[in-house]
Amino acid sequence: MRLCTYAILQPRELERIQEKIIDLVNGILIKDKRPKLVPMLDDDVELVRSLPRGEPEDYFFRLRKMLRRDKSAIEQANTSG
Repeated sequence: MRLCTYAILQPRELERIQEKIIDLVNGILIKDKRPKLVPMLDDDVELVRSLPRGEPEDYFFRLRKMLRRDKSAIEQANTSG
């Protein structure tokens, strides 16, 4: 996904996109706090369709958070051992 394409979203908003706001049928992101419709590029819609989907409350960009959590767990295990 080309993040600069979605300049209408603030970086923190983009990072916190949840699965439930991605509407692949209409190719839009629907922000619910302050109503905001963000059209998606066709290529990005296809890319998202090709990826495994999470639960509606999951963050779309969850890998970075998982890596951060796993790194913390590893560091904690190393210091307690």
